[in-house]
Amino acid sequence: MNPEDFEKQLMQRPLRQAPTGWRAEILGAAKAAAKDAATEEPRISVWTIFKGWIAAGMELRPKALAGLAAIWILIFALHFSTHDDSNPVISRLSASKQIMAEVREQRLFFAELAGLKEPRDAEPPKRPLPQPRSERREQIVLV
Repeated sequence: MNPEDFEKQLMQRPLRQAPTGWRAEILGAAKAAAKDAATEEPRISVWTIFKGWIAAGMELRPKALAGLAAIWILIFALHFSTHDDSNPVISRLSASKQIMAEVREQRLFFAELAGLKEPRDAEPPKRPLPQPRSERREQIVLV
């Protein structure tokens, strides 16, 4: 059977009515839903408000917006043209290490002058840094 023949057969058949009980129930539910939808306040999303603000901002004077954009471009240009390439955090760390070394030397010098310590030829060996846990060798003793 061809789909077109099937459609022709369906068109020739009369439409049946829904039972009256069902019809009344369906129409009552539809009317109640329509009444509820009419009494509800329309929900306004944050996105709708944001789009409204953008549209209102764009409706402001275009010359003022162009001037504001030019000022921001000028600010960024001045910022990047006067930007120092050296990292201030690294320079502070290296300066603080130098200061700490100087303070250590001064303490040793004053201790030598006061006769509290004998002069040392070299610094004491530093303790090794802790290794990651995966490299530690722990022995498990079972009793």
